[in-house]
Amino acid sequence: MATGTRQICVDLRADLADRLERKAAAEGKTLASVFGDAATSYVGDFGVPQGAAQYIVQPGDTISGIAFRYYGDYSKWRIIADYNHISNPNLINVGQVLLIPDTSQGPITPTEPLPAGESPFLYGFHDLGGENIMLQAGVPGWVLHTTKVNEGARDFAPQVDHGLGVMVRLNNGYSDDDPSSRGTIPFQTSYGSFAAKCADWVGRSRGCHIWIVGNEPNMVAERPGYNTPVEQVITPDRYADCYRQVRVAIRGLNGHDKDQVIVAATAPWNDQTRYPANPSGYWVQYFADILNLLGNTCDGIAIHTYTHGIRQTSAGVDMLIQDETQPWPQFAGAHFNFRTYRDFMAVIPSGLRNRPVYITETDQDRDPNNPQKTWDTRNVGWVRQAYDEINSWNSNPQNQKIRALLLYRWTNADAWGLGDNSKPGVLDDFRQALTSRYRWRDQ
Repeated sequence: MATGTRQICVDLRADLADRLERKAAAEGKTLASVFGDAATSYVGDFGVPQGAAQYIVQPGDTISGIAFRYYGDYSKWRIIADYNHISNPNLINVGQVLLIPDTSQGPITPTEPLPAGESPFLYGFHDLGGENIMLQAGVPGWVLHTTKVNEGARDFAPQVDHGLGVMVRLNNGYSDDDPSSRGTIPFQTSYGSFAAKCADWVGRSRGCHIWIVGNEPNMVAERPGYNTPVEQVITPDRYADCYRQVRVAIRGLNGHDKDQVIVAATAPWNDQTRYPANPSGYWVQYFADILNLLGNTCDGIAIHTYTHGIRQTSAGVDMLIQDETQPWPQFAGAHFNFRTYRDFMAVIPSGLRNRPVYITETDQDRDPNNPQKTWDTRNVGWVRQAYDEINSWNSNPQNQKIRALLLYRWTNADAWGLGDNSKPGVLDDFRQALTSRYRWRDQ
């Protein structure tokens, strides 16, 4: 075989192969020259190396993301893969040089840069306090602050100035408050006053434009009047009513007309909230019912996902991140571990598939065999595998993007707190995860 040539095997119909051989022989040509001429005519100037851009793979890059940079279309990843003889598009290496054919304009800059206060990275913490870990790694991710709306306002400009994304969860109260003020949202008769308080808190704060209305409304402990004779169930229609009023109040503020008002995360595996349309209390249906009630008035969606501890096996540690256990036939094969996020993503209505989605809590939730256990304090790689999983999800151009995966939590308000260095292995795992520099958006 001559230098600079490569064999490409092509199957042809037997009759066509016979005709090609006879014609080539009649004209005194070889089949190689015949195919070479035909291929040159077909290809034209496409993919000529001099006209191809060179791109050096960076940490966190995906072929679909690179395709978007050059062609403005995630689905054109195959052009790059085929041109560079990449058989597995998930296997590209940092520092690898890729030729990008058929482009003369160079990388495409997104038409709308991310607003200040939003991060292109997946990483983050529930609660303020762990920002320096991300900033020291050059990966300004996300932080989430949770507040009661009768508390003092906050200035998030220092976080925003460092490139961090900021979210705030607005709560009416907590389960351990005075009985009269319990409930992540208040009694239905007080939705209007709660909306006004939310808007007042937002208006007095600075640097944030992403607001989550309440928390896990399908949980009994989050109900107004929790554990009292007047406890009120938060049905999907009640939550949707409250959300709408809060959204109108916040977006009616000067300078906040484009704020994201986010639907609260539904607690997975919790069947405590039952109503005529959902007599089993299925958490995924509860979530879907809220979104269908809200329709286009929904600005974005929060999700919570966890594992039930980790599992020691003869082969090592199973993180349960990719676990497919689905123990409830009555709940249409719902996942028992981390991939519960996929159950929620699957029921987002088609009209909301362009909305931002944030996973605002993740951890190794209580192991049913050891209910006192929260995070395993060792560095077992759980955090890295969790971010790998979400990055893999985002790498499929057919999937709705998840913009954040926040570790629960930084403060020591409960047993999951990471900020007191009682779980050093988890923080080491997080630092190692940051080296992948996973993004939900190229920018």
